[in-house]
Amino acid sequence: MFWIAFSLLGITRLYYLSHRVRFSDEEKTLLKERFPTLSSDLARRFLDAGYWIDARNGKVLTQEGEQVPELVYIASGGATVSFGGHPIASCSADTFIGEITCFSREPASATVMIDQPSRCFCVPVQALNSVVDKTPVLRQALETSFASETGRKLHASNELHRKKELELTVLRLKGMEINAEPQPQNGSVVHADFR
Repeated sequence: MFWIAFSLLGITRLYYLSHRVRFSDEEKTLLKERFPTLSSDLARRFLDAGYWIDARNGKVLTQEGEQVPELVYIASGGATVSFGGHPIASCSADTFIGEITCFSREPASATVMIDQPSRCFCVPVQALNSVVDKTPVLRQALETSFASETGRKLHASNELHRKKELELTVLRLKGMEINAEPQPQNGSVVHADFR
């Protein structure tokens, strides 16, 4: 009888905690898009570690070679990614910035700068690590979402690279001059000069 009462008490407590937690509309959207399976109490812990901002054009989110100060979720707007001072990609809404190094605390691999008015959710790396160190299941949920994000970014980068390579190949073919020697009688290979 004791164990039944104890179990009912635990179920009642979980129900109370999960229904007591409230989220704003933008928090609900973030959770739905990025953490659909995260329990309400864990989601609240994650969200309470951060804050929402309206980021202006030019705000630097990460600086190449420096430690990432915050994990940033771009809810609306966008940013430019630069490497070695040259733009290499862009980030649109529904994108995390700093997810690769927020747990390892390694330097950022690129500079990311807001390039249009944006709404962002920011979690200082120190606060994030403090929360996940106390809640390993939250860390696991975040890492799963971040792995998906990293895969998505790599896929987009590969597609961009393929597109640029194709454009470059087309330009080379359009501008190429072919100086072909006539086919020799003995069946040897024709030589061509591609410039």
